[in-house]
Amino acid sequence: MRLAEIELNTPCFLVHRLDADAAGLMLIAHDGKAAAALSELFAGRAMTKIYRARVAGNLMADDLRLDTPLDGKDSISRVTTLSRDEESDTTDVQVRIETGRKHQIRRHLAGIGHPIVGDRLYGAASAAGLQLTAVELAFQCPVTRKAQVFRLPEQRP
Repeated sequence: MRLAEIELNTPCFLVHRLDADAAGLMLIAHDGKAAAALSELFAGRAMTKIYRARVAGNLMADDLRLDTPLDGKDSISRVTTLSRDEESDTTDVQVRIETGRKHQIRRHLAGIGHPIVGDRLYGAASAAGLQLTAVELAFQCPVTRKAQVFRLPEQRP
């Protein structure tokens, strides 16, 4: 965030953060009013959040709904298989979360026996690090009322 403040020469407000070990998109607002409005989109489940993860084992899923409550609160993750690597016995999945609980994706996937590769808390550490990336955020901007979609470029192996 400090880099954004330096580059833009203005204070910035973190709206969407990631677990320390995760990678990918973060949402930063340029003023407190915008940050509050964007935070409301998260609270009201009006923000589309899509992640990619590499998990241990063979996980065949087509919009699999994981809804085990976390910390006494509703938690919903939807998982779809993207590809399978037989050699490493891992599966690449897309996860769309409807809620945003602490370590939600990590806990839900580990809970069904498919921890994320490199997840030292809910699986096993790996030299490659946690294989979890926020790849897309989509929402209607509360200021301009225009649809906004932010995606990471496709990763090549």
